[in-house]
Amino acid sequence: MLPSKKFWTISAGMLSSILLLLLLFRRNSPELFLSAFSFPLVPLAKILRSLSLKGGFYNVLAWLLYLDVSLSPLYVLFLRRKKERKLRELILAAGSGLLFLSLYQLMNPKGLAALYGDVGGETVFSTIMGGMLYSLLFSYIVLSALQALKEQDRTGLFAYGQGALYLMFLLFVFQVMGPLLWQWISKSETLIQGNTAMLGGLYGNDNLTISQFFLLLQFLLGALPYLLGIPLLYRGAKLLEISKKGTSEETMALSERLGKGSVTLIQTTVLMNLSYHFLQLLLLGNILSMEVTLLLPVLPMMASIGIYLLTVLLKENKALREDNDLFI
Repeated sequence: MLPSKKFWTISAGMLSSILLLLLLFRRNSPELFLSAFSFPLVPLAKILRSLSLKGGFYNVLAWLLYLDVSLSPLYVLFLRRKKERKLRELILAAGSGLLFLSLYQLMNPKGLAALYGDVGGETVFSTIMGGMLYSLLFSYIVLSALQALKEQDRTGLFAYGQGALYLMFLLFVFQVMGPLLWQWISKSETLIQGNTAMLGGLYGNDNLTISQFFLLLQFLLGALPYLLGIPLLYRGAKLLEISKKGTSEETMALSERLGKGSVTLIQTTVLMNLSYHFLQLLLLGNILSMEVTLLLPVLPMMASIGIYLLTVLLKENKALREDNDLFI
């Protein structure tokens, strides 16, 4: 059953709140967020190290937590012990070993200097290990989803399609409130710090104000396709829900609106990219920090194309059924 629009809204609000809290913690404690991939390895290692240094009971607690976290993938493997062995079970074992190594090294960062140098050793190591951990997690999820899809009937496939659209919805929210927002704030601070001493206050200099405006515009243009894509994802999930009962007039009406919305999103994305670079060219002499980038949000465009193809398939399916009815 399709979750209500209220559920989707609450999910977006909760995820946005978590990301804003992480942003606040990142600004107050930047050493805990060395890179996007280092989270949550570095904060977790810092907590374990802090407990361990207190000695006594806290040291024992730190080691128990370390073992518990590192063995967590093997717990999942143990729960699946009676099921058929698959490649993804090897991924769980690899993930456990990766957690053992990465957390231990980050709890004892002095040894990292010998491997990666005195400067940036912890950053390099945590980024590499975090990237590997996320890769293993993504691989496990994909392989599990593929295996589950093989075992589903038509209704089950539609249900998985709804789940995939919901996950993409959360990913869109994450992209806007996470990387895009963080990058805009970081670029704005860098611009102000690099030019305020030379040019004066932000509002006392037109060039700096225009540059700030372009950074904000870049953030808005990057976020807008994701924001416009969110309603399409919900309607796509709704379309799959009502399609479980067969093709009806309601299905075709929603399919028609989705098709038009998908095309509009793609056209809007292309026009925004052109407009941004044209405006940047017009004000080239007044911009202190220019960034030549292709504002091409791949995920929203892929989602739009996928939803558009879904609407086309539903239309063809309806036409085929009508032809069959004529023969009968």
